[in-house]
Amino acid sequence: MTDSLSEASAALLADVVRRAGGVRRPQQEEMLAAVAQALTDETNLLVQAGTGVGKSLAYLIPLLLRSVEEESGQLISTSSLALQRQIISQDGPLVQEALAETAGVEVDLQLLKGWSNYLCRYRLSGGLQEEFLWEDRQSAKAGEAEVARLQDWSNETETGDRDDVDFPVSASAWRQVSVSKRECLGSGCPYVEDCFPAQARERAFGADVVVTNHSLLGIYVNGRPEVLPEFSALVVDEAHDLVSRVRNQGTEQLSGGQIGTVARAVRPLSTSAAASLERVRDRLETELDQLRPGLLSLRPDSLRGALSELDQALQEAKSELGSKTGGAKQQEQAHLARARMEGLAAAVESWGADPAETITWVGTTLNGSAQLNLAPLHVSQLLGQRLFSAQPSILTSATLTAGGTFEPARWQSGIGLASRAHEAVDVGTSFTPEQQGILYLATHLSEPTPTGRGDEFYTELVELVEAAGGGMLGLFSSTQGVLEAAEYLRAHTDLEILVQGEDSLPALVRSFSASVNACLLGTMSLWQGVDVPGLTCRLVVIDRIPFPRPNDPIVQAQSRAAAAAGRNPFYEVSVVPAATMLAQGAGRLLRSSSDQGVIALLDSRIGSRSYGGFLRKSLPPFWTTTDPQIVRDALRRLGARANEREKKDADS
Repeated sequence: MTDSLSEASAALLADVVRRAGGVRRPQQEEMLAAVAQALTDETNLLVQAGTGVGKSLAYLIPLLLRSVEEESGQLISTSSLALQRQIISQDGPLVQEALAETAGVEVDLQLLKGWSNYLCRYRLSGGLQEEFLWEDRQSAKAGEAEVARLQDWSNETETGDRDDVDFPVSASAWRQVSVSKRECLGSGCPYVEDCFPAQARERAFGADVVVTNHSLLGIYVNGRPEVLPEFSALVVDEAHDLVSRVRNQGTEQLSGGQIGTVARAVRPLSTSAAASLERVRDRLETELDQLRPGLLSLRPDSLRGALSELDQALQEAKSELGSKTGGAKQQEQAHLARARMEGLAAAVESWGADPAETITWVGTTLNGSAQLNLAPLHVSQLLGQRLFSAQPSILTSATLTAGGTFEPARWQSGIGLASRAHEAVDVGTSFTPEQQGILYLATHLSEPTPTGRGDEFYTELVELVEAAGGGMLGLFSSTQGVLEAAEYLRAHTDLEILVQGEDSLPALVRSFSASVNACLLGTMSLWQGVDVPGLTCRLVVIDRIPFPRPNDPIVQAQSRAAAAAGRNPFYEVSVVPAATMLAQGAGRLLRSSSDQGVIALLDSRIGSRSYGGFLRKSLPPFWTTTDPQIVRDALRRLGARANEREKKDADS
């Protein structure tokens, strides 16, 4: 291949589109050219590509071609499982096949996830046993049945990947058949030659292009580069999620319950070390219980003392365990205990980092106990310095701009802080939102309050849903809002109301997709990734502008940092994330070039507050109205068409 990367990429895209029976998309070609140029120039790129562009092919083609020319590894990171599957099972093979047949080149594309995403044969066989607690006898029975099914599945699967399991598996059951990297026995495991996570890692480390997830990339950025193979170019798809995922991977928690778990693991090996840990547990619980939940602006000396005592107890326990000798069973116990201690040590290490660079707050565990939390404050700087300066990086998403500009994304993603130059391009969408969709702004409603919505909101909701005859995806900002709306709709309509939490999310989406009259209501999990094309989803209702919670410690810490730097904290920390989430929610409506429907934003602040224009600029250019009668008439027509189409399908 002697052509330039841009020329070779354009030719290969045309071939792939022809093979797939597709059509040319100018937006896809523009994105492909921009990606190829950035890779050629060794620069970074922000590229916004709306639904329907086919952005995965637009970066896969130049990336795979680069892997051939450079003979070096390339990395793709995504946020969602669905996109990983699309790349590995659909788009990737299309490009691989075309390359093999036209250029005689084989490109190896592999998927890599974190260690605990794969089945552990040794734990499944009874090794590495530890205390597992079920909520009650019924869940214990169900969990044991799940583990038995996983035992059978282990004899059939080639990957051991949890996401390949074709039956429901609870988190508790999976925990019993998987291990973290810390817990893994490594070369000392009797199943080392038949280890699913090790095999996945071996395949990935020998591949030309690796597809991973933002969580594993976050571990890499937070100081553990060994989790990923070396790569000379990076594509981050669903880039709007990257910063939060990286921060999550850098967050450590510490509670008395965690210390107690470690003490129980240590006790069979050293009663004195266990006793020391239990004393520290009691002291830490006392200290945390005396603190008010929320952001810790100052770290009390008494809490510093408890953490110092914990550090010392961990060092002593580690020394005690290191001096123990015994049989295989005792060695396993010691290994698991050390793995648990490493988790506590990581929290102590985070505590020892610069307090000005760390968000420290007191929260609660699932059982209501106090918990210390530590998270990195300036994630964008980590990304800019450790990731985007190292190699050419392409960040892409349908929602990279906010308020019609890339400026927030440049700095919040960290790409504007990298030593490498960058460009930004918005290729638009292959759809026509101004012709396919209506944006309804219910400016006549009262503004929402923290305590809930009044009767006029629910009346408006029912009128919209009944006009559409169902087919509504309801995106809410709180679980309480979902439950109250579902109760009202069930009492005032005869439609099928599907509610997040009443079944698994995939099952709910399947039920919603199968009926033109059902309504699906949920919180943040539904704002992204739900893909229901056609008139089945003809109405998307957004209950309120999705601002982050102002009492969230991370939001509070970011706001203080922005204010201290002379920036506008409300816009930076609240309005910009709300704009991104609003655009993600609106993106659920048009999933194909023939889709039509209505986005109904039932929050009058979009029209009355100063930030309303910024938020509207963040949305696709739908035809916009504030007239409820126009919207109801349009929904009636869409509902009638949906029912006619369903009747035709049933008759045919």
